[in-house]
Amino acid sequence: MNLGAAIDIARTMRRHGMSVDEVLANPAIREEFRAEVRAALSPTVMVDPSVALADAGRAWIARLKPEDWYYWSRLRGYLLAKKEWDVATVDSVDEWSLRVLGRLPDPRKAEFLSRGLVVGYVQSGKTANFTAVAARAVDAGYRLIIVLSGIHNELRRQTQDRLDQELTGNAPADVLSVERPDEDDRLWGALTTSEDDFQGPLDHARLQGKAPILAVVKKHCGILSSLLAGLESAPPGILARLPTLIIDDEADQASVNTGGDRPPADQDIDADEFEAVDPETAPSRTNALIRQLLDFLPARAYVGYTATPFANVLTNPGAIDRDAGEGLYPSDFILQLPRPAGYCGAEELFGVNGGTGRNAVRSIPQAEADELRPKRARLATFRASIPTRLGLAIEDFLLAGAARLNRKQLLAPNTMLVHTSHYMAAQNPLATRIREHVLGLKADWSFGDAGGLRARLRGRWEADFAPNLDDRKKGIPVPDFDVIAPHVADVLSRVEVRTLNSESGEELNYEKAKKEKRQLQVIAVGGNRLSRGLTLEGLTVSYYLRTTNMCDTLLQMARWFGYRHGYEDLLRLYLTDELARWFAELALMEGDLRDEIYRLNESGENPVRMGIRIRSHSSMMVTSRLKMKYGTTIRVGYSGQHPQTIVFPLTNAPEMDRNVEAADRLLANGTRAPNAGGGVLLEQVSPLAILSFLRSYKFAAETRSMDPTHLCRWIESRVAAGDLVDWRIYVDARQDGDLGRIQLGQADIGLVGRSRLPGTMSIGTLLDPKHEGIDLPGGSDAHRKARSYDAVAMRRARPRDQGLLLLYAISPESVPGSSAENRVPLFEAGWTRPRAVIGFGLSLPFTDDDGATEYVVGRRWSEDAR
Repeated sequence: MNLGAAIDIARTMRRHGMSVDEVLANPAIREEFRAEVRAALSPTVMVDPSVALADAGRAWIARLKPEDWYYWSRLRGYLLAKKEWDVATVDSVDEWSLRVLGRLPDPRKAEFLSRGLVVGYVQSGKTANFTAVAARAVDAGYRLIIVLSGIHNELRRQTQDRLDQELTGNAPADVLSVERPDEDDRLWGALTTSEDDFQGPLDHARLQGKAPILAVVKKHCGILSSLLAGLESAPPGILARLPTLIIDDEADQASVNTGGDRPPADQDIDADEFEAVDPETAPSRTNALIRQLLDFLPARAYVGYTATPFANVLTNPGAIDRDAGEGLYPSDFILQLPRPAGYCGAEELFGVNGGTGRNAVRSIPQAEADELRPKRARLATFRASIPTRLGLAIEDFLLAGAARLNRKQLLAPNTMLVHTSHYMAAQNPLATRIREHVLGLKADWSFGDAGGLRARLRGRWEADFAPNLDDRKKGIPVPDFDVIAPHVADVLSRVEVRTLNSESGEELNYEKAKKEKRQLQVIAVGGNRLSRGLTLEGLTVSYYLRTTNMCDTLLQMARWFGYRHGYEDLLRLYLTDELARWFAELALMEGDLRDEIYRLNESGENPVRMGIRIRSHSSMMVTSRLKMKYGTTIRVGYSGQHPQTIVFPLTNAPEMDRNVEAADRLLANGTRAPNAGGGVLLEQVSPLAILSFLRSYKFAAETRSMDPTHLCRWIESRVAAGDLVDWRIYVDARQDGDLGRIQLGQADIGLVGRSRLPGTMSIGTLLDPKHEGIDLPGGSDAHRKARSYDAVAMRRARPRDQGLLLLYAISPESVPGSSAENRVPLFEAGWTRPRAVIGFGLSLPFTDDDGATEYVVGRRWSEDAR
């Protein structure tokens, strides 16, 4: 047994209620592994409380002892024992909920106000974090928890059900949940239920005593007005003993002010002018009500949660309205939750940011997209059809559902998303046509001939599914279609088509199906109600055509991101090539944004002083114009960056040969250094040689990661300032020469391999992170980070006068490795092949830069953040 297996066994023991000491005493855990196993089982925040408190930012949580965590301990036990979450995942919730709590005010204060923002990933467990934060907050002394849960009834009910199961225990007897507390003063009071949003009036007696109170309310003006009126009518003495935590789920939806702010009543302006500007400058209604709620309560903390915080960080930090009070800018903190283990995101689906990607994405031809995505003028005459790719997507859904049944996922829901248009006049006919199509498939399966549906599914299973199943990697026999076929019949017998929009009145209630022990096999057709917050459980196949010109809206529509344990290899995502490119670029934007949040927290600065910059998208706005009115576009240079070529003109052999010649000239410069880790390292290269190479290099037209003109101007400006005057060049090389060799400069270089993303000229990622430290003191190993390398730390360690150019001579014969998914050979048959494909990247130190990349920033973007 190796260490990994020992940790897995130990975590299983923990899930069954054994203490850490009992696990370590078990003979199954070998003695030499016990120290590592203990570390793997121990919550990181509890190993060294002083570190946790320092990270949390507020020392007041030091007063809380282990026995004080009553509600959190119950939730932790529920997650481990009943939901069977692995210990590492629960430990992460443990740690990060404490970090969020530590940034809130001490609820024992008579008055306080705090505003913060927590950023997660789309469909990634934000609810788990804020549920844990609510539990901890009540343990610490907060009494009223208000959760603002989206704008649709389904999302509000889904959130209420989740909190009743995991926090309050007020769930039906047949639903798995935490136990209800035995003591009366620990029983949760409820202002809302699964079926009923807040109705009012508010019974003020319920606000007294020691018991915590929960309200899960829609961001609906009528509901918020009723809640505010109920609190305003309470005696002041009650509110003084009611420290409140407001959790705003999907905080960038409805909560952001799209209006203005009215000047204070005592401002020295003409009275007629004051009244004249009043209507135009009032805040948007939902935003105003949330602000009024915060303005009225004496002791309150507000925490927004979102995966797309673009609008939140672009709001005005100094906003104040004479009636609504201060704005909702997260002036106290912005936190980024870690990427969860097992999360299926852009890396897995699109093969970006270094991920190889799964074989999941399927292309929808533009003609088919136009057929199902009618413009407004065509809606009256729109006739829905089942074109080729949609038909294939539905058949993939049948196969995915059958495979899950074969894996004994008998009660787990299986869902398909069909999202083509925001017009209900397009959604409703399409749903009707899909129902007719499914009826036809049922008849074909039962009564059709051997060449019909059964033959098509057999061919699709054998050609598209079986070769890509994880069973093969795990050494498990891949099931034949004859094994899958009986389950196809089960799926067909249960499949339902639901239209989810305000006209249909249909709902998608997973909890009800679970109570009835009924498996849902459902094709969900809709638009806006499927676009945000609502979790589509068991989503295996997505057919998506909806376009938008806003980055945050498009990301929120990606219901396919999330956890897909046990069926990751069955995912299918049908998109146009344009949408696939947009999502790939969005992944780069997301990565930059998360880096910005980490930078903010590492600096210790206040979000008001050091704002967050957001990389611009080449085709879309960051968010709506109304939400961006306080944003401005700036250009930020290449300081601390690692621009690289990932797209190549592979069908233009003459241009690639000219790049070989440019590399040959470049490597004639400098002096060769010893011990270059298998490659070639040149030192004392002049910036003029680097600039000459950059200007002669032939970039692919699709290149987005760098603008050569701006890059050269930026380097020249830094050289003039005394930076980047000393350059090094590292050429990666395979020692065995199995992919061929090439002479560059005076060096004999073994060509390296890189495969291509299908349907593109992109290799996804060029740079190997360890190469960025090849010339630093101690080499790359001095900057290890867990099992990888900390490339950002390497760039921070690089002197300002030194730059590093990393060059890769790629073999035209490159093919994917045996474990690489969603990859194809670098060159297709028939393409003219050059001697090598030259790719390069730069590892640049952190310098005072003067602008090159476009970012959108808020009004108070500080000078030191530019």
